[in-house]
Order: sequence, then structure tokens, then C-alpha cells
Amino acid sequence: MSLVEKALRKMQSAQVAVAEHANVVGTQRTADPAPEATRPTVTVASAMPSSAPAWRTDKVVSVSPVALRARGLLPYPENERRMTAEYRAIKRPVMAIAKGKMAPGQANSRVVMIASALAGEGKSFTSINLALSLAMEKDTSVLLIDGDGAKSRVSRAFDVQQEPGLMDLLLDQGRDSASVILPTSVSGFMIMPAGREVSQATELLGSARMEQLIADLLARDPTRIILFDSPPLLLTIESRALVNLAGQVLIVVRAGETTQKTALDAIACVGQGKQVGLVLNYCEPGANPFHYSYGEYGQSGGAVRQ
Repeated sequence: MSLVEKALRKMQSAQVAVAEHANVVGTQRTADPAPEATRPTVTVASAMPSSAPAWRTDKVVSVSPVALRARGLLPYPENERRMTAEYRAIKRPVMAIAKGKMAPGQANSRVVMIASALAGEGKSFTSINLALSLAMEKDTSVLLIDGDGAKSRVSRAFDVQQEPGLMDLLLDQGRDSASVILPTSVSGFMIMPAGREVSQATELLGSARMEQLIADLLARDPTRIILFDSPPLLLTIESRALVNLAGQVLIVVRAGETTQKTALDAIACVGQGKQVGLVLNYCEPGANPFHYSYGEYGQSGGAVRQ
């Protein structure tokens, strides 16, 4: 019996299981974005006046597969086809909930927090690859927000760690969100860097300003799915503030290393009323993916299936 299966069965016995119809897929070192030439053009609908920019117009972030692969944030070419299929499976329930086809009425269903229990479990890898996979969808745009100001791995991955970002936006009440959103060379994919490192990050992330920001980002683009790359749940308190903003939480666990207790402790940090999924990362090559239930934390029922 796998670690995640044990964790989920224990969750069920404590009535902390999840509902059927969604998948959490085990990966070797997951996911693969398709070649950029094959990506569809996404038309972004905006609630702003047509004259107002929805993002920065002075800079476009180049998404370089070679550079990302060198940093360990994209799979090697020989794994691309398999990784593509695995990330397609991971994103299906995410999209279904975001679009209200699953868990209708879920608050902030288009806000997805990518978390882990501890460092080194593949959270940022998952965030980047899931964002690229989602950007391939028609009528869907993706905003990847670097919510881990201490590490800023997403910002560093795209060489935007010196650009203004989330913390600058929260510190400056008069600043517009468009001023820190960077378009990329991949259609439908945008990045908000972490911005400056501040000591009061927890307070800023838990502020009314942050809630207003999320509401504004969702209202400006009804096709937008927001992904938050979060600090580890068991190592920081900033991640607890982000949990309150998200309607969906994906917890990345590392095969063979994340203990059952650690996984359950991370899940317990989420609290009630969230759609929670697990992504099993670093599976052995050739291992069959595990398909598990994905649903509201605290909801009883939901059979584990394989």
C-alpha cells in the first residue's frame, strides 16, 4: 500500500476524506508543457476599459525550455510525452472545479494554492508545469503568483526576482495590479513575481488589501485561473494566510520521503471548506500513476480508487 493511499485511508477513517470524480496523479518529476508552437492563442476578456493595460507592456518574460530544464524545473525530452499526459490528468479536476462543473458554489474556485509539507518536495516544479499545461487550454488564462517571498523560486526561475511583485502591490495601496503582472512568451501565461522581501509578509498576505487584490484579479479576467506557489505548510506561517484565499489546494508529497504523519499534518493545516488534492512526486520511472479522490476537506465518503 502506498504512502498516499495510507494517508487517504486514514483521512477517511477520521471523516476527512474527499469526494469522487477528480484525480491526483503520481509523477516521476512531473509534467511537460507542449512545444510553444503548438499552443493555442488565448483571447483574454477583461473587465477594465479597453484603453487600460491588463499587464505590463514594457517587458515580456521569455519562457525558455532549455533554461528551465537546466534549473530542474522541466522534464527531460525523453520524459516529455509521459509528463504531458500526467499533467493533463492533474489539471482536469482543477479546471472542472474552477469552472463550476465540480463542487459548484465553491468560493474562490479559480484560486489554486500549490503547497507542500516541507521543502524539496517539488512544489515549484509542479506550479510551473501545471501553469504551462493550463495555458494550453482554450479560453483559459493562467496567472502564476510567486507567494514564497523568502525563496522566490518561481521568480528566479524566470529571472524576474528583481522586478516589483506581490509584496510591492500589497505595500502600496495605490498601485494597480497590472503594474506587476508580466506577460510571457507563452500565450495565456502570465507571472506575478514575489517582489521585495519584507518582514511583515504574513500580515500583508492576511490583510483586507490581499482579499481585494484577489477579487480584482478574478473580476478583471473571467477566464483567469490563479496559481499561488506557496511556502511549505509546516515551515512557515505565510502559507496559512494563503490557505484562506484559495478555493483549491494541491499538496505535493515526495514519494519515498514524505512520511504519513507529515502528509496528514500538512492536510490538517488546510482547514474546512477547501477542495484538496495530493500530487505524488518523484515516482519511480515506469510506475503506474495513482488515481485518488479529490474533494472538500472535511467531507466524509469518497472512495479511494486505483
